[in-house]
Amino acid sequence: SELIPITTGNFVRLYADMSIDELREISNSAANKVSGLLILLSGSNGDYKYVISSRNMDLSALAKDINSALSGRGGGRGNMIQGSFYTDIESIKAYFKIES
Repeated sequence: SELIPITTGNFVRLYADMSIDELREISNSAANKVSGLLILLSGSNGDYKYVISSRNMDLSALAKDINSALSGRGGGRGNMIQGSFYTDIESIKAYFKIES
């Protein structure tokens, strides 16, 4: 969680090779640092595992739209969803309005 800065808005961090459990652990310890969505990814070349969390938003209602937009599969409850995206990192950043 020390690698996640305090952020206004959404924040994406890509890891080379982490399990969904490891992404969830980081998310649990760092979600309160991000005012928007904390999007943690692991993978490369259009095949990414994801964990998305929010400290104040029910993401289960958004999971279908997110997965539809990013060729994803997954879901969850409350303030955390997880699954896989089958698209490029630029499309993921654009969807979540991440600069650079």
